[in-house]
Amino acid sequence: MHAHMRDPDSADTNATEGPARATPTELLNHLQALRVALLEQGFDVGISYPVLTARNSAVTGESEAGRLLCPGLSQKVVVEYRDGQPWFSWVWPPPRKGHRDEAPGATEHEPLCPASDITEATARVAKVIRLRKATPDDGLRSVAS
Repeated sequence: MHAHMRDPDSADTNATEGPARATPTELLNHLQALRVALLEQGFDVGISYPVLTARNSAVTGESEAGRLLCPGLSQKVVVEYRDGQPWFSWVWPPPRKGHRDEAPGATEHEPLCPASDITEATARVAKVIRLRKATPDDGLRSVAS
């Protein structure tokens, strides 16, 4: 597993919002705590402040699943302020070019959980990027070929 980080003090701090402000280093501490928890789950994790990217290294372009999911399973999370508290938020890419809701270069941030709840954040990110085999309880039907 590997991880890389960029110096938070060189980053643009405009990624936070609301009346309360923390230093980039304080916000980075939340990302680092999530990084450690995700590394313990077996994922590759990188931080480029204020964004954490978690990847399932078991899914690469070399595997069948990786070819289907190319470029593989990954999820970005940002730390930002909501209602005066640090929160993790999902980062969703902008719509594809030509999409009716296209807003060039704009990513969406959807609240994930308070940044103090590392257990919840870890579980939710892991659920997105972990592969598991389908079971009959998933409601999937087999298709005869």
